[in-house]
Order: sequence, then structure tokens, then C-alpha cells
Amino acid sequence: MSTPGTSGKSTPLLTATSSSTRSKPVVLETSHLHLQTHGPSGRRMINQYVIEDELGRGVHGKVRLARDTETGEKVAVKIVEREGKKRLGAPSRDQELERQREKERKRLLWTTDQKVKREIAIMKKLAHENIVRLKEVIDDPASKKVFMVLEYMEGGEVQWKDERGFPTLTVDEARRTLRDIVLGLEYLHYQGIIHRDIKPANLLLDKDQKVKISDFGVSHFSYALLVANGGLPSMDSDTEKQKDPSLADDRELAKTAGSPAFFAPELCLAGEAPSAQTGTIRHTEKDQASTPKEEDNTSIQNRSRPPITKAIDVWALGVTLYCLLFGHVPFTADNEFALFSVITREDYELPAHMGADRIQIGPRRKRWIYQQPWTDEEGDVDEMHENTKEADVDVNTLSEEALMVRDLLDRLLEKDPSKRIKLDEVKKHPWLTRDLENPPLWLSETDPSHLPFVEVTHEDVETALTGFNKFKQTLKRLQNKFWS
Repeated sequence: MSTPGTSGKSTPLLTATSSSTRSKPVVLETSHLHLQTHGPSGRRMINQYVIEDELGRGVHGKVRLARDTETGEKVAVKIVEREGKKRLGAPSRDQELERQREKERKRLLWTTDQKVKREIAIMKKLAHENIVRLKEVIDDPASKKVFMVLEYMEGGEVQWKDERGFPTLTVDEARRTLRDIVLGLEYLHYQGIIHRDIKPANLLLDKDQKVKISDFGVSHFSYALLVANGGLPSMDSDTEKQKDPSLADDRELAKTAGSPAFFAPELCLAGEAPSAQTGTIRHTEKDQASTPKEEDNTSIQNRSRPPITKAIDVWALGVTLYCLLFGHVPFTADNEFALFSVITREDYELPAHMGADRIQIGPRRKRWIYQQPWTDEEGDVDEMHENTKEADVDVNTLSEEALMVRDLLDRLLEKDPSKRIKLDEVKKHPWLTRDLENPPLWLSETDPSHLPFVEVTHEDVETALTGFNKFKQTLKRLQNKFWS
């Protein structure tokens, strides 16, 4: 079973003098693919890598274990199918019109190649101990596949539940896991990168049980976020012309990408018409008079859709913490459409115990429920009413740690993104720093401002696939020159 390390200290310690964290990552770019058979094992070889077992499947491809025959090092190779290449003929009038339309569509529609280019361009720039490192890109123009060579995470995915659906991590292990995720996510946001798919399946463990964030297939580089962090000057008109819309257009964030169970409410509201709100929000009796905050929380579906920001990662972090503690997601439904309704309209329940060590934290019933309009003329009982019959635990009987976790979960799973806890506040939360010897020192040493800013440019994206794109760009320039 893969679980995070049990030491009281979290990783990494990013000091201003650390050369390993400040140095620019070196990613090899290989444009030649040589397939052969490895004599001793009979296995397939891709260049110097012997391909072994499948490790998993990501958004855009499968991942295989491999061994570098030159160094003996184990690596993970992500194999991505590139989209079919289109013939580049003489630009007729119709082709010219189509090219203009395609330029307009580029802001709204990405091809597989564009998504892969974006992932590679982003990963080439990242250098952090809680982010999986990209080591090499093998991109042969004659191949239908792109090979991304990544550091091998020996511990595999964080194992957070057993076959019965019970949590496998203790509360202390869940806290240390969350702490590593926060450090990696804080670095990404500092660099203007929104991950968009934070979930346990994208959290991997190295041989030292350090948790690292993986799979940047749907990640988004926000120029505005990097500017806000002080990493770049405000965008002028010239920069606006040069920026890649597939990276810097924050409207792209409104598209639903990632895993639905981890979607923030503001993502679930995208495209939802206000007239669709036919049901009502009903507070449980206890909360009607005592918790006005929930009224604000439940009203998100009655307003226009909030802006989509890095707060979507914070919500996903909250869902992930819930998974680590309880062994299941907080919101479920029979289908995706119904799930979006539940996420935007309903509270979550707290089970009686958290973690494999079963520390009491509840039960706590839903503080409000969404009451569907009556459809059965003869019905006399609202099925959701059964939820109100279970008594809540007396909070005065709970431990200090349980109260801390309840507070953190409530703030992470705040439906209104403007009121949701910020990542720097999560990092300072007393539960997250609970077992650290010197929290102020840890906060200072892990501050990402010690690290240099990175910027993912249009050129970075266009040249991310080293072989095919350079060939295609050269051919297009020659065609344009000939037909101009």
C-alpha cells in the first residue's frame, strides 16, 4: 500500500540558496524515434528505453514503465496519439477562407496536438519538488505518437481507500499528503498555472513517499494570474497580439475540463439558465435560525455565474481532502447532469469518523437540502426529508483536531468562490501545521517567492512538439512566400 511518509516534517524546504530548486529544468528534445527489440528481454525499445508494464492512463494517453539502458534509471513514458496530419496543398480561395475561420475557432476549439503542446510547454518550465518532472520529449515527424519521458514515481498513486470504500490513510497521513499537495499547487498558482484536475488519481508518491502533482493535460496558463503575482508586466497591445489564446485566454477556464466529481460549483453553473431553478432550498430545522451563512452559500445558483479562477483548484483540493479522510467523494448522483445540480445546490454530509484511525468528527447531517418540485400527485413524503432525522454529534464532545478539520472542510467546500478559503490561508491553517516543529520557519522556507517566475509563451507552445511542428511551420512559410 502506498502511503505518504510518516515524518513530522513536510517537503520540500525551498530556501533561497537552493540550487536544485532554482535551476532551470533541462528537458531533452529528441526528434528521432528508433524502434527495436531489446535482446535480453525481447521487449520493445524506444530509443534507449526498454518499455515494460503499463502504469496507468491519463487524459491524453497511457503511461508505461521503462528503463533507460544507458543509465539503468527507471522512468515513466507517457505515450500520446497525435491527431491525424492534414495535407498541406496550395491555398485555394476556399482554403484561405477556411484558414481565416480556423484562426477564429482557435480560441474556442483545441486539437489534440494543441493540448499536448500545452502540457509539454508547461511541464518544460516547472521545477518543484512536489511536481512530477518532465525529462525528455521524443517527437519524430514520421511517428503518429509523441513520447513524454517523466520521472518514475515508485510509490504510485496515493492509495486513499480500500476495496470496501473505507479510508486507508490515518488522519496524520492525510494531513501530510495535503501539505505536499498545497506546496505543489501553491507553486503552480504562483507561476500563473491552474491545474484544473486536482484529485487523488493525479497524486503520485516517489521512493521517499513525497507526494507530487501529475498530469497537466488540461492545465491552464493564466497571464492575468502571473501578472497579479508580480511575475510579468501588465499586458499591452503588442503582447496581446503575441500571446497564445490556448494558454492565456481566461475564458477557456469556463469550459468543463477535468473530473466531474471534483468540479467546483461555478464550473457546474456554466451555461445553466436561471429559469431552470424550479426547486427550492430548504434548511434543516436547526439551521433555519442559527446559521445565516449557509443561506449565502446556497444562493450561488440564483445568481449569474461567478468568474472562473484559480479557486476551482482550491475546491478540488477540498474534495480531495474529503476523499483522503472518508474514502469517498462528498457529492454523488446518478448522472453528470444530476451531479452538477447536487454540487451547486446541496450541502455535504460528515460521516461519524475520519481516517483509518477512525477519529470521531460527526455525524453531521446536511445543513440544507434541495427540494425537488412535486411530480407525484399522490406522494405524501419528501424522500429527502429522511435526512433530517439523524441527530448531529454534540460538537462539545469532539477533539480539537476534529473541530479544526470541520472548519477547514467547510472553508474549502464553500460554494461561493469569492468566500472560499485562499490557498495561502490553507497553508497557514492550524490543522495543516499541527505537527510541524516550527510552523513560521516552514512557511518561510516553502514560500514560492524564493523561486524564479516562469512564463509559457506562444512560441513555447508552437515549438513544444519538436519535430512535426517545425517541419509544418517551415512548409507553411514556404507556401505563403510562394503564393504571396
